[in-house]
This record gives sequence, structure tokens and C-alpha cells, in this order.
Amino acid sequence: MRKSFRKNIIIPFLIMGMAFSLAGCSKDKKPASLTTEDDSREADSITTEEVVEKTVDSAVIKDETVGTHLDSEGYTVMDDYVITIDDNVNVRVDPSKDADIYMILVKGVDLHRTGTKDGWTRVRLNSTSFYVSSNLVDKTEIKWATPKDAEKVTHVVYIDPAKQIAAMEEMENIAPSSDKKKAKMSPANEGVRTANFEYEMMLDLAVKVKTELVNRNYEVILSRDTSTAEISNKDRALNAVNDKAEVYIKLQAGSASSEVSGVMGFITTSGNKDNGDDYAKSRELCNTLLNHISEDMGLGRRGIVETDDLTSLNYCTMPATVINTGFLSNESDDVMLSTKDDQDKMAKAIADAIDEYFKNQDSKNKKDNPANTDN
Repeated sequence: MRKSFRKNIIIPFLIMGMAFSLAGCSKDKKPASLTTEDDSREADSITTEEVVEKTVDSAVIKDETVGTHLDSEGYTVMDDYVITIDDNVNVRVDPSKDADIYMILVKGVDLHRTGTKDGWTRVRLNSTSFYVSSNLVDKTEIKWATPKDAEKVTHVVYIDPAKQIAAMEEMENIAPSSDKKKAKMSPANEGVRTANFEYEMMLDLAVKVKTELVNRNYEVILSRDTSTAEISNKDRALNAVNDKAEVYIKLQAGSASSEVSGVMGFITTSGNKDNGDDYAKSRELCNTLLNHISEDMGLGRRGIVETDDLTSLNYCTMPATVINTGFLSNESDDVMLSTKDDQDKMAKAIADAIDEYFKNQDSKNKKDNPANTDN
């Protein structure tokens, strides 16, 4: 999350206009136009003595609990998470300061670490290996779920942080049963006070929600883990279906007149031809989320809007809702959504709401299916 309002919106301005086609990088690791950028902090730019002195890679140099097994590429095998400890951290396609940059991260981003070697940390993004200089990350104390925790997973939640850097003007059907079309992705809103973009605010919030839920033994799937993604509203919903998510929750930040503030929700109508059967559960999910966010954050509640005009909701085959977390056209909401402590608080409120929703659903299921109740 940003410490100040202007100077840390680093990703949009460093890669805006030259990273719109980066979505394909997750497959072949060949960024379209990001070039190498020399960074004196990175591993190739410091000597071995300096690495040891600065404890550049604590996992290899100091952590005696880490195994010493090497993989076929000579990397010490790891399976944990690290966090970026500085701004402007280059994520490179190869372990070299001369390699192309896949993306640039701000301070405080969690990454899945899979190995370490020669001052470089190998991380997993979009199902592909990338590399960051080890002195720019540190092991995080956050407990993330691992494959060993799979049997503990309670429910599968799909979180969709709204928007992305690249708007998509191409048209797509708004629903499986409709010929009406809308743009695949509309442009992101921008904070009236902070100038921060909706796509980064919502991704920050979504990551925090994921952290909260994973610690509670949920499986959490994010529609994107980078703002350079190019995924339409329809495809995000279809991905949730393919991932067998039990609920779909889109987090967005709207824009209206400057006096409008607060939280509100969107669901499809009971007469929706494609998912009307989920109306009651969608309404319960939305209502529970709004209750927790408005009460815990002290925000005004603007109610639930029922509409069949939102593409992402129409393609869902599970309880689904869009939560408008605030209005970036309102200075107070904008600052709140840009503040780390407030985002932490909102993430917990959202996680608490999801907990409550599933506890209610589990209770109803046990009453309806007493044979499935544990003896």
C-alpha cells in the first residue's frame, strides 16, 4: 500500500503505455516492450563480500531450518513467501540485472518463493518463474496455505479486484442468454485527492483479503495478481466457474458526484435467465458483506442494487456480488481506500463477512442433510 499519495503510484507510470500487452508474458516470459534497467541494488551489481555483509539472502546464509536440497538448475529449493522491502523492485525474466523486466513492484508485495541461488530469489507469478534480487525481499511471517494444508481447506472463494491498466474496448455479450454487448473492460477510476488508480487500490485490498482468508483455511483465487493483466469481465467470471469457486466477489471503487460516499452492492435479479436460482444466496452474501464493511469501517450503506446488466455477474454460476467499497470521486473515501490501516481493517471486515456467510450456509446444509453431520 502506498505511503504517500503521489510518489508511490509507481507501477502505473513506469509501465503505462508500454505494458498493455504483458498478459502473454505469463506463458512465454517475453515481455513486449519492457527493457532492462540497471539497478545498483541488484545481485549482479554487488560482490560476494557485500552479499554476506548485508545478509542479502537470509534464507541461504542464515536460516538453518531451510533444507539444502538443490534442484536441476542449482537452486536451493524453497516453498514459502517473501515480501518486497523496498520500492521499485524489478521482477526479471532471468536471474540477471541485464534480463528483461517483467514488472516493477512497490514495497510490501508478497511473493511465492521457490528457490534461491547466487543472490537471486526465484518466485512464482502467473504460473511462471521470475527472479528478484534477494536483498530486496525478506521472508514474511504471514502463514500462507501450502499443498500440505489442502485437506484443511473449508471453502473456495474467488476475489475479483476490478479493472486493470488496459481498458478493453472490444465488445462481448453481457450474458450467455443475451445478444446485448458491452465493452470487455471499462477504464479504471482515479482518486480525486490521491490520484491513485482503482486497479491498484483494489488489487492491494484483494491481496489483504486473501491473506486473511488463507489464514482461516480458505482456498482463495484472485482473478489477477498484476495490474498489467488483460482479462475481460466475462472471462473473469468464467474463470471463477472453471475454478469451481463457491462464491464470486468483485471489489470495485466507483465514481459519482463528489458528495456521494459509502458502500453499496450489486447482484442479479431473481428473474435472471442465467443464474436466477442463486438469487437468495447472492443477496445474503452481498447483505452480509455490506453489514460488516459499513459497521466496522463506519461507512454509510447505500443499499443493494439488483441488475442484470453486469457482465461479470451474469456469467457466474454461483452466488455472486459486486461490492463498491467507496467512491474515488469523494475525497474521504479516496483517502480511506488509499490508507494501509483502513485497507487492513476493511480486509478483515470482508473476511469476517465471508466467514459469517459460510457458517450460515454450512448450518443450513447440516439441517437439510442431517446424515452428513459428523457423529
